[in-house]
Amino acid sequence: MHPIIERILVGSPYKNTLSKHAKGVDRTLGVATIAAAALLGLGISSPLASSEDLFGLTGSFTILSAIFELMKLGQGSYGLGIAVVFVGLPFLNIATAFDFWYKHPLDSDKFDRFYRRVNACARLWFVIFIAAGFFIYTVNSSSGGGLYLPIYYLLASIILQKFVLTRMSRMAAVVQFIEDDGD
Repeated sequence: MHPIIERILVGSPYKNTLSKHAKGVDRTLGVATIAAAALLGLGISSPLASSEDLFGLTGSFTILSAIFELMKLGQGSYGLGIAVVFVGLPFLNIATAFDFWYKHPLDSDKFDRFYRRVNACARLWFVIFIAAGFFIYTVNSSSGGGLYLPIYYLLASIILQKFVLTRMSRMAAVVQFIEDDGD
């Protein structure tokens, strides 16, 4: 394998991270995390939907423009909720997965803390998924509502985050068991 590609897949050769113990398809979890981040960026910055009247939003809108428009319209709680669910939580999921995969060695104290955080993020994923389903239903049921292609980028990012977090969590449990068993 080319050294640059191996560096992207495995990370630093001097750290005993989770990426070093990956075998087969699991070696691509770092790339899948980067792909989830790219899809999230496309999903929140591209026009997702259009509506004639959705909580005061008219015309085509992105997640980011919807947040700012809802704040201007005096519906800050909706704007804040959208910001937390569709920007904050996915960003937390991706940042946690990236740090867990590449950054923290297996024998550090931070590894155990990040292992618990990965499990929590994997559970918080359901909040994002249910909110995305509610968003799709709300847009489709509003007058003149329609969805655009970038909604699938957002959904693909959300599903990819769940896959990455679940695989990393299970790999970490196996690696910790093997590391503890060897002592």
